[in-house]
Amino acid sequence: DGWHPHMSSPEELEKAMQQAKPLLGHRPFTVSLRTHVAFTPQPVPEVNLSGTPADMTARLTAFKSAGAIYCVLHFQADSQAARERAMHQFSKEVMPKMAD
Repeated sequence: DGWHPHMSSPEELEKAMQQAKPLLGHRPFTVSLRTHVAFTPQPVPEVNLSGTPADMTARLTAFKSAGAIYCVLHFQADSQAARERAMHQFSKEVMPKMAD
C-alpha cells in the first residue's frame, strides 16, 4: 500500500499518519510526498521546499521523521534551463545529505 500526499508541513503529515496507522495494522505502507522546490535566499511560505540547500535538507529531514519515504519533486523555474540548473543543484547539494 502507499500514499502520495501533498502536505504543507511535516506536522500535517505526522498528524495524518497518526490517524492512518491504526487502519494499516502491520501492513507495509509507503508515503511518497509530492512537493514544489525552489532555491531562494530564505524559505518562502508558498513553496513547501524552498530556501537554501540547508533549509531544504532540514525540511526534508522533518518530513522523513513524519513518515515520508520518497518525494516527487516539481522544480519551479522560469525556463527549462533554470529548472535543469535547480535539479542539478539539488542533486549535488541536497540529495547527498539525505542518503542513509
